[in-house]
Amino acid sequence: MNVLEHLKPNGYVRYMDDFLLFDNSKERLKDFLQKIQIFCSQKLFLNLNPFVLGKCKDGLVYLGYLVDKKEVRLSQKSIKRKRRKLKRINFEYENNIIQEEKYISRVKCLFV
Repeated sequence: MNVLEHLKPNGYVRYMDDFLLFDNSKERLKDFLQKIQIFCSQKLFLNLNPFVLGKCKDGLVYLGYLVDKKEVRLSQKSIKRKRRKLKRINFEYENNIIQEEKYISRVKCLFV
């Protein structure tokens, strides 16, 4: 199913299997969801993860980022996860579990 052709939402963003639909009508969004669920279960044999229905003015979390009308930034959950990873990497380096080259490589990956 081509979402843009069949449903014609006001806005659509997709990255791999994650997507956002935008519309001014809550009822239309609920109708979109029902049609997408039916298509995914009958044609693709997939079950959807829980959906979120919210207002754009409140911002939304998408792919680990908080997106609002002014900016895009890391979500608090992503920040906490990166801090935990950094703490673990530092511990491993300080206790000679990993060498400097691996340490640098892993730290760089956190900030890309």
